[in-house]
Amino acid sequence: NTVFGFIVAYTYVALWDARPQLGGYDTSQALTYVWLGQALLMTCAMMGGGFEDELAERIRTGDIAVDLYRPADLQLWWLAGDLGRAAFHLLGRGVVPMCLGALAFDLALPGSLWTWPAFFVSVFLG
Repeated sequence: NTVFGFIVAYTYVALWDARPQLGGYDTSQALTYVWLGQALLMTCAMMGGGFEDELAERIRTGDIAVDLYRPADLQLWWLAGDLGRAAFHLLGRGVVPMCLGALAFDLALPGSLWTWPAFFVSVFLG
């Protein structure tokens, strides 16, 4: 994620140097968008890797029947697994690239205090 983040970030820098205030955003806001996108890419399973792939395979092979016999709620079972996957990717593939991007570029922080809770609720809801 970090390598692709730098590739996209420098592309955005070149684009914003040629056309400042593109789309009503300045360069630091555009770079914040790039690094947040890289941080949340695997956290939200945008490119696969979520529970859907494994669940579809278990349905195809018939292993889902064993899952239905377990004394645990099937939906909570898969929810717990997917939340664990998302937390792992957020820490390993989200926080580290975001910190490196913040060290390399001037990222924009929200101006309002209420933006932070709204952001975290949005990320949690996916």
